[in-house]
Amino acid sequence: MGIKYRLHVEKKIIFVAWKGVISADEWFEHIQRLITETHWNSITAMLVNLHSITDVSSIGEAEIQHAVGLFNSMPHALSNKRIAAVAGDAFWKSRRFGQLIAPYGPSVLVFNDMSTACIYLGIKLTNATKAIQELRADE
Repeated sequence: MGIKYRLHVEKKIIFVAWKGVISADEWFEHIQRLITETHWNSITAMLVNLHSITDVSSIGEAEIQHAVGLFNSMPHALSNKRIAAVAGDAFWKSRRFGQLIAPYGPSVLVFNDMSTACIYLGIKLTNATKAIQELRADE
């Protein structure tokens, strides 16, 4: 599956699901797609579910810093966005990304479960679960 996302313009949120082996290049391509989305600037929240990844070993410190640079290549790309990552095994990499990107405007928190992430974003768990399941089923 790789990385898939679904934008909900009316709710101003993007749901993202990672699955399987994810390379740094896949992540970089995903970031480029996100920041060039027509409605990117109107989005205020992003829920990223990483529970179904099996390998992100190609993503290290240099790749995380590069990803931060990609987001920051667009003026105000992350300004005033709230990002919740449901990380599982990628907890520390997600947390490091959050630390590096935070000075550029977003509020990034990393969680172990969807319910807490949804509370943080102010969305219903049932809606988030459905959106993530649809992304994973859409292979």
